[in-house]
Amino acid sequence: AAATWGVGDSSLNTTPRSGVGSVGGSSSSHMGSTVSISSVLTQTAPNTTNMSMSSAASSTSATSTSSTRSHAVANAIKICAAAGVPALIAQMRRSSNDGVLQESAAALKLLTRVYVSTISHPDWEGVESIFSDVDDAYTVILHLLNRSYSPLVHCEIAEMLNYIALSPGGKRALGQVGAIGVLVQHCKSPANQRRAVLVWACTALCVLVMEDENRTHFTEANGPAALVELLARIP
Repeated sequence: AAATWGVGDSSLNTTPRSGVGSVGGSSSSHMGSTVSISSVLTQTAPNTTNMSMSSAASSTSATSTSSTRSHAVANAIKICAAAGVPALIAQMRRSSNDGVLQESAAALKLLTRVYVSTISHPDWEGVESIFSDVDDAYTVILHLLNRSYSPLVHCEIAEMLNYIALSPGGKRALGQVGAIGVLVQHCKSPANQRRAVLVWACTALCVLVMEDENRTHFTEANGPAALVELLARIP
């Protein structure tokens, strides 16, 4: 089976809230450069879940798949070594442009997905978290989920939170910065009808509540009632 690497929904077009061609007073060329850089990082961190692996695949295809996965790890490690994660978090912290925010979140989401899905690869040895260089990374990500009005940004972050929760120590760390309450609130919001956001929010919650302390947070946030109401509301 052929191995296919794509950007997926990360290539969706967005319209800046702060006006076409402006990011907090910056020029359109600056905004375009920022989006382009984030887009390149998004495409450089391949989508491991889009890889087709038939049970009847030949040994040649298996070798190709293994090679492609190794390239994905190598690219992800290079991005992380070049301080790519702090740079993306910085954009998520300060930008008010939905195009920049979506592409930055998408790139970070894919880096997280590559890390989680290939964590046993020897090249990741000694890397406890790709977010270790930014002390408040999870807080910044959750704050963006709250402050952005773009469902495309919401979708990228909700999926990213799922992958972070699957990483070592991720469930506890997200629970400690209030991820449970934020995700439950998104499930409660009647205005939030984009299915992809709801699906990833619920998926992330499913992983997070595997931690004992997080189940307490889930109950305190009235999570069970919110999900029952969501189940009744969404056809």
